[in-house]
Amino acid sequence: MDRSILPVALLVAWWATASANPRVYVPNGGNVSVMDTSTDSVIATIPLSTGASGGVAAAASGAQQPGNQAAAPHFGTPAAPVATPDGASPAPMSPVQRAVAVLRVPQSPRSRLLVGGLVAAIALLIVAALVMRPSGPTATGPTAQPSPTAPAPDDVIGAFFQSVRDPAAAFEVKVTGAYSQVAKGRRTAGSITSDMRVVGDSLSGTLRLSVPGSTLFNASIVRIGQKSWTRVSGAAWRGQSLPAAADAVNPFAWIATVDDLAYLRAGPGHGGQRTHILESTKWLSGTEYDDIVVQLTDAQRDSRLEVEATDAGVPIRATYRFTIRGTLAAGPGTLEFSGSSEYTFSHWGEALTIGPPA
Repeated sequence: MDRSILPVALLVAWWATASANPRVYVPNGGNVSVMDTSTDSVIATIPLSTGASGGVAAAASGAQQPGNQAAAPHFGTPAAPVATPDGASPAPMSPVQRAVAVLRVPQSPRSRLLVGGLVAAIALLIVAALVMRPSGPTATGPTAQPSPTAPAPDDVIGAFFQSVRDPAAAFEVKVTGAYSQVAKGRRTAGSITSDMRVVGDSLSGTLRLSVPGSTLFNASIVRIGQKSWTRVSGAAWRGQSLPAAADAVNPFAWIATVDDLAYLRAGPGHGGQRTHILESTKWLSGTEYDDIVVQLTDAQRDSRLEVEATDAGVPIRATYRFTIRGTLAAGPGTLEFSGSSEYTFSHWGEALTIGPPA
């Protein structure tokens, strides 16, 4: 219980008692005058026997209480000090006592009823607050901290660049994408699906790749350093070079500096974390499609990466789109090759490992 509220509670209780008792007893020479506070008139005089000591005061019931050392004052007029039997002056009143001494009970019964009801309501509220207030802080887990201020865009870009360009970055990624090629008016389509673990330059997982003009690749793969292995369903592992598109599982590999990135807007958030949308319009496919570029006399290529990342720069998801277009060097006509891939990242920065296939 908060002891600082006790004086207020006691004062309210005292007022409630005084409001219900309209009589006060005032020493008057050798007698005691009984006054009705509602009319400010004397309604009775009580004679005192010779040699009576002290005085009388009002009890809550209105009965006389002999033996008290001082008479109760009339509300609204502080009483003068009353000498004690040994002639000593009474102790000075406290601030609360002085405040109570100048209080005046309303005169009419109706006013007293209204004030009494109000006082009772306040008293109930105070009691309820004291009862319901916990005695101490209740812990149900780690103390929740207020959300920190959103970092500046440059800070988000810096944190993201540091995360994705870490030579030992470890994460898992799921990729789904589609390709389209239009050459001499003929359209062909392809796709990519991958579920991969990445640790630095090493890869391990599954890759299904269908690129127009190329043989279908569908196998489990492992790459550690300069060595790589593949295994098709039902067969054993064997050493084999991976298609260039295997590097597409990491769309950040060709981001060279923070200048390759721009801040677009605040993101929708993910798992209770604040997120941000970044983009890069740098060509991020590296040499992956050089076999197509060499077929064109005036090749043009453009790409756009949009990525959602946390305050700490950890990527959550990304979309990468690119287009290559130009005039075919081998004959009349044009060629346009485009692709769009969706990436979902998880377990970023965890202690992941990749070992040679068993």
